[in-house]
Amino acid sequence: MFELQDYFSFVDGGDIGITKGSQLAAMKNAGTIDDRAIMVGDRYIDIKSARENGLNSIGVLWGFGDYQELSGASPTYIIENMEEILDIIKIVKATVPTNPDRQL
Repeated sequence: MFELQDYFSFVDGGDIGITKGSQLAAMKNAGTIDDRAIMVGDRYIDIKSARENGLNSIGVLWGFGDYQELSGASPTYIIENMEEILDIIKIVKATVPTNPDRQL
């Protein structure tokens, strides 16, 4: 629908019994994601977890969190609609160095 699948090599959701921050840290340590990963979330904890792991983040306003909650978490970006994600992905891809050991 939004033709974004080519920009994502990995999509994951939350898990019971593990914090989002711990989950992201484990994925980074395992090499599943690298510093080019972008956390997309609609709550404060999503953005905080990304920041704790040195990742860019996108706060989305069509979920559970509102602007005040998301802005309080200091995301890299806040967007109002899905169409804005592609522009942000292109910016991040162009500005974050590529890890030569990892192919996306």
